[in-house]
Amino acid sequence: MGISREKKLIIQEFMIKLISEKKNPYNDTLSLFNISRQTLTKYLKELEENGVIESTGGKTRKKYSLKNIDEKKFEFDLTSDINEDIIYEKSIKSHIDNLKENVKDILHYAFTEMVNNVIDHSGSEKIVIIFVQNFIEIQIVILDYGYGIFKKIMKDHNLQNEEEAIFQLSKGKLTSDRINHSGEGIFFTSRACDGFSILSKGKAFGSKDERDIFLRSFNSDKQITYSTLVGLRVEKNSNKDLTDIFNRFSDVETGFYKTEIKIKLAEEFSSSLMSRSQAKRVTSGLKAFKHIIFDFKDVRIIGQGFADEIFRVYKNANPDKKIFIQNANPKVQLMLNHINQNNQS
Repeated sequence: MGISREKKLIIQEFMIKLISEKKNPYNDTLSLFNISRQTLTKYLKELEENGVIESTGGKTRKKYSLKNIDEKKFEFDLTSDINEDIIYEKSIKSHIDNLKENVKDILHYAFTEMVNNVIDHSGSEKIVIIFVQNFIEIQIVILDYGYGIFKKIMKDHNLQNEEEAIFQLSKGKLTSDRINHSGEGIFFTSRACDGFSILSKGKAFGSKDERDIFLRSFNSDKQITYSTLVGLRVEKNSNKDLTDIFNRFSDVETGFYKTEIKIKLAEEFSSSLMSRSQAKRVTSGLKAFKHIIFDFKDVRIIGQGFADEIFRVYKNANPDKKIFIQNANPKVQLMLNHINQNNQS
C-alpha cells in the first residue's frame, strides 16, 4: 500500500520544520515515520523543486535550508516629515497582505513600535529595513546608525552598565521620553513575536519565544557600521492574538498593570543574587505595576539578603501589590519559604 497524500504532506511539513531548526531531516524523520530513505530523499527533492528548500554540498554532505521566497531591502532618510506608518506602507505592508489577520496585526504592531523608537530616540539620520520571507516565517531586521539603545538608556537613567540597562528595559515602562512614550513597546513586542532580538555595541537582548528571554555579550565585528539592530521573527501559521497578549498584562481601567521580572537577567550585571543592593535594583522601576511576577527560571541559588529585601521588605512596603513567584527550583523555593515564615512570625 502506498503512502497517502495526507501522510506525505505531514512528513514533508515535519522535514521543513527540522530544516528550519537547522537539523538534519533524515534521522528524526526516519525514526518517526515508517518510510524508506529513498522515499524521504524523493520528498526532499520535491520540496527543492517547488522552491521551499535549497541544498548545498554533494550527495554525501548535502545540507538543506529554507529558501527565501521574498527578500527586500529598504532605506529611508529620517526627515521631519516621515513617521513609522509611512515607512510601514512603503516597505512591509504589500509583502504581508496574503497572511492571516492575526499575523499581520502582530507584524504591523511590532514593526511600527520599533521604527517609532528609532525615529524618536536613536538620533540616527537614516533607517534600513530588511524583509525576508520563507515557507515558515517572516523575518524583519531594522538597522539604525545612532547612539546605541543600551548606552542611551544607561546614560539617561544613570545606570551602572549596559547589562543593567537591558534588565530595566525588560520590565516594561522604561522610557527616556515619558511625555510621548509609555515604554511598553519592547515588552509587548518581545512577547508577540516568535523571535525578538536587539543587538547594540556588543550586547544582545531578546527572546527565542516569550518564555526564553536572554541577555548576552558577543564579539562585535569592527566592520559593523550600525549602532542598533532589531530583529523580528513571526511564524506565518502563528495562532497568537495581539489582543490576548495585551489582556494578559493590561486592562481597560488600569492599563499596563502587570509585568514579569526575569530574575536570571539580573545575574548578567551583578554576577550573583545574594545582596540587598542587588535586590533593590530588581525592584526599582516597579512603582506603576500592580501585579509583579518574579520568574526564577534557570536561577540556581539566591541569598538570604536578596530574598528578604524583595519578599519581606519590599512586599511589606508595598501592600497594594500582588506578588507572584514561578519556576523556582527546590533550593530557591527553600529560601523563599524561609523568608515567608519569617514574614508571618
